[in-house]
Amino acid sequence: MHTEKIKIFDEYARTKGFNDWNDLKSECDENLMTEDEFLIFMFEACDLVQKEQQKRIAQKATVKHTEFKPEKVSGSSRAIGNGSQVFSVDQSSILSENNLIK
Repeated sequence: MHTEKIKIFDEYARTKGFNDWNDLKSECDENLMTEDEFLIFMFEACDLVQKEQQKRIAQKATVKHTEFKPEKVSGSSRAIGNGSQVFSVDQSSILSENNLIK
C-alpha cells in the first residue's frame, strides 16, 4: 500500500541525512524537532510526489484530433485549430488512474 510514495519519502529523508522517513518522523515524535520543522520536511516530500505525478502525466498525455465545428467551440476552449482540424489534450489521458503515485 502506497509503496511508491513511501519510496519517494524515504529517498527524500536520506537526502536530508536520515536513514528513511520513519527515522525522520521519529525525531519529531521524540521532540527532537518541532512540529513546524517536521511539516516543512513533509511538505517538501509531498512536492516530490507531485513532481513525479506531473512527469507521468506529461509522458502519458495524448492529443486528440477532431474536425472543426464552430458551434462546439466555446470561448473558454483550450483546443487549437488548424484550418478544419482541432487539436486538444485528451483529458482522460491526464486524469487516468495510471498517473497516480501509489
